[in-house]
Parts: sequence; structure tokens; C-alpha cells
Amino acid sequence: MKSCAIFSIASAVILFGNGASAQFTPALLQNGSYWGDGKSEIDLYDAQIMREGQPRHCEVTLILGRDTFTPQITVSSTPQPKAEAVTGLRLSQMVTVPVGLSAEQQSLSMFWDLAGHLLEGSLVATTGKGNRITSVEDVPDVHSLWTEVRNERGECTGMNFIVKNGSSILYDELPVRVRTIDFSKAAAKFEFQMGPSLLNPDSFKKASASYKINERAIEVEIREEGALDRFVLDRDFPFLLREWKMRDGSLLKLKNSLKAEARNYTKNGDRERALKDPMLRHPD
Repeated sequence: MKSCAIFSIASAVILFGNGASAQFTPALLQNGSYWGDGKSEIDLYDAQIMREGQPRHCEVTLILGRDTFTPQITVSSTPQPKAEAVTGLRLSQMVTVPVGLSAEQQSLSMFWDLAGHLLEGSLVATTGKGNRITSVEDVPDVHSLWTEVRNERGECTGMNFIVKNGSSILYDELPVRVRTIDFSKAAAKFEFQMGPSLLNPDSFKKASASYKINERAIEVEIREEGALDRFVLDRDFPFLLREWKMRDGSLLKLKNSLKAEARNYTKNGDRERALKDPMLRHPD
């Protein structure tokens, strides 16, 4: 499956369906007082990203904010109703990983509606060997299926990925999803289906989540067939992600978290100005 260099993915990921609905809640996404001020949450992480068996020092940027999304209507001979824009939460994640004389650049975008359904996602990855674009979108009432696309010569030209409706999430959703766990109990463990990263498509597998709450933080563990991801969140809303130790040994540590209108900080020197402004920073 992984022999394909280019992937075209279509999926229906209904996270708050049967099974996981009692453990993941849309409360964070729906909080109008936090997201309704026109500002985005901008989180800057000091990162050690593993490549070729070695950690590569870089910065990872996560931007979360209110946005709108207009679903695409499939073209047909029958007139289709005009799609209405959906309000929700968008994640933009960016990183440039130095790899010797080259670099690997990734830009991830994901959009959830206010009920917590993943409606679209895309990953653009650029390396010294070229570009790769992988996308996922909501397609209802389908079953889990891999379809490898090959031409008449047997060459792999792409891959269609159909995901089963239900309590499933993609690996790329974890930085947001761990913040939507229902932490009403002091400690808990539950199971769900987790899909692959768009960077390395694979099948959906059984995963489990557990957490414990202490005086200042919530520690979350996500396990999947022996793989382990560890997260440290703020104990209180909005449950900022402070640290993420990934299954491959990569490590993200939060160094700055701002709440700002990014469009007001686009000129030279604006980054430094924003980082120095105490009115924009989340309290430690």
C-alpha cells in the first residue's frame, strides 16, 4: 500500500458517533466565548522531529480558530442544492524539518464542524524528491476500504481511502482531539478506532486512551498496537497542549501560546512584537 507516492483520500470520519461519544465531547469546539472573539490560538512548539533515526531541531506552529467551510457538491446532470457554509474550527499546522542539505516541509489543514465531525483535511509535504498532497473529506454511509489505483501498465498512480462511519479519528487529529476528552472523571480509559497519519496512509486500528489528572496538568496516553503517544495538557480549560512525546521519539514542547488576530501581524518585525506583548500570551 505504501508504495504509492501520491494519495487521493476520501473518508467519512464521524468522531462523535457510537462508541466514543461518551469520551470525546464537542464542548471545546463550541465554546463561543473562547473562539468567538475573532482571534486564533497560535501555539509555537520547540520540537525534536525524528528523521533517519535522528532528532532534528525545529519549530512546529499550530493555529486554531473559527472558520467556515463550504462543502463541494458532486457534479451531476441533476440540479443540486447550493451548499451552505458550515461554521467550525480549523487547525493549520506547519513545520520545516532540516535534513542535511535539504529540508522537509509539511503543511496540515483540518476542519471540524461544531458537532465535532471532521469535514475535510489535507496535507502538503515537500521534500528534496518532490511534492505530495493527501486529502480527506466527509463521504457518508461508506465502509472501511483501501483501493489502490493502478493504470494499464500496473503502475501505482494514487490511492482512494474510504473510512467507515463511527467512532474513528485520524492520527493527525490527536493534538486537538486529546483536548476534547471528557475529563469529568479523575481517571479513565476507553477504546476507539484510530486511522493513519496522512503522511503515511495505513489501515484503521484499535487504539486506547487513558489519562490521569494532577494539580496542574492532565497526562494522556494513546496506545495503538504497542505504539505510545504521551501528552501533557493544562488541567483547566482550554486544556492547552504543553507537551507531546510521539511514538517515533519526536518531542514537542510548548514555548509560546498567543491569542491574536493573525491578519494584524503580517509585516517584518510583527512576530517579535506579538511575542513580546503580554496581553496576547496565555498564562503559564
